[in-house]
Amino acid sequence: MNKKIQLSLLVLILIVGIALLSVRIYSNNEAPGEDTRLRLILRSDKQSISHVDDDPRIKEIVDHSCAMVKKVLNDAGLSENELRELFRNMPQPGPQERSRGKWEAFEKTKPARMEIRKAMIEQLTALGTDAVPILLSAQNDTLNLTGLQDVFIEAIVQIGKPDVPELIKSLSAPEVIARSRAATALGRIGDVRAVEPLIQSLSDADKTVVGTVARALGNFKDARAVEPLLMLWDKPEIIDRPTLSGILADIGDKRAVEPIRRALENAVLEAQKTGNWNTESWAMGVYAFALGRLQDQAAIPLLKIMLAAPPEPTKVSNLMYNIAESAADALRSFGFIVEGDRIKGGFRIVKEPAMNEQGKPENR
Repeated sequence: MNKKIQLSLLVLILIVGIALLSVRIYSNNEAPGEDTRLRLILRSDKQSISHVDDDPRIKEIVDHSCAMVKKVLNDAGLSENELRELFRNMPQPGPQERSRGKWEAFEKTKPARMEIRKAMIEQLTALGTDAVPILLSAQNDTLNLTGLQDVFIEAIVQIGKPDVPELIKSLSAPEVIARSRAATALGRIGDVRAVEPLIQSLSDADKTVVGTVARALGNFKDARAVEPLLMLWDKPEIIDRPTLSGILADIGDKRAVEPIRRALENAVLEAQKTGNWNTESWAMGVYAFALGRLQDQAAIPLLKIMLAAPPEPTKVSNLMYNIAESAADALRSFGFIVEGDRIKGGFRIVKEPAMNEQGKPENR
């Protein structure tokens, strides 16, 4: 019995020892110091990490460029702590009197920061395809002082078509950020070899990747993507309908017309019923824009209703569409002559286009 107890204690000690060792290894790998945190490449499953340091050429470019940006900001009287506070207060820093001056100072550094950014892109592009794996998964600066996310993607795009096979392969990478960047770059490069792999990536387990892939497919104007994209129509938790409408309008396939028109009709009817035209103003504006591009003449009655919508308040976010103006732009795409003012409203149709034999306006 004593031997059994001793053996059990020995096994328990071994298990505890292994667990403690695992925790120590995990801690060393997963808890980087603040000074290195921005340069880590974290896997999405958080089981392992790699560093920009894996490629000393990229490390040198990134470190030098970040140092230059920090000097520009320091010369403007902006400390890192102040910048963190400003970014924490986004997206509405303006009304805060104490931060307005700092934002103005930060904006004045933009030309210098853009020059550094341009130089970074040129240097990273010169590294060629060997640098692509690191550029795909390197984590961007959390303060976005150098815009590393966009810099890395732009460098990949400028490397261009020799990069495509590696990018297609990276659509299956374990890192979410790598899959997302690969999709963005493939969409911008525009090589048709990427269409089918991107369509397959619409089933990615990460919804942010799916949204990125959908946007990338919009750049190809390839009819093969329409049905797979329409499968996302009833999944707004992955990608919202207005955004999807814009993507489908970019492709230009008539199969997208019916769901977009139905969405616009529902929004217009709800606004007429409640008298509240502001809640869905952005969505209605995007739907109107999409139907104009798709030349859906059946949407014209809805656009005429929108044209008579009350003007929005003068102080309204730049991200919101003026409903009547959106309708006016869409109607013009059918050949209507529309006059009016964005703020004061009062849009009106001055002249309708000539009608064809079916009683529908002829396209210009």
